[in-house]
Amino acid sequence: MVLRGEADAASLPAFSQALDRIISVHQGPVIVDLAETRFIDSATVRALSRAAATLDRAGRPLSIRAPSRTAAVLLDLIGISPPSAIR
Repeated sequence: MVLRGEADAASLPAFSQALDRIISVHQGPVIVDLAETRFIDSATVRALSRAAATLDRAGRPLSIRAPSRTAAVLLDLIGISPPSAIR
C-alpha cells in the first residue's frame, strides 16, 4: 500500500478502509510505503498502530517502507517500526 501526500484527518477514512481491506483480503505481511508522504498525523499513526496489533495477533508483520525521519521516529516510539522494518 502506498500513502501519498498528507496523511491527515481528511485522508484517514479512505486510508483506514483500504488498510482494513488489505488486511482482511490478503494473507502474509502488509507493507505501507510512506516514500511519497509529506506529513503524517497522530490519527494516521494510531491507525497504523491498530493495524500492527491486528496483524500481530494473526502472526503477520506490518512493515513501513521509506518513512521520513520524523515519521520513523514517531512510529518507532509506538513500537511498530523497529529499525529492521524501516527500508
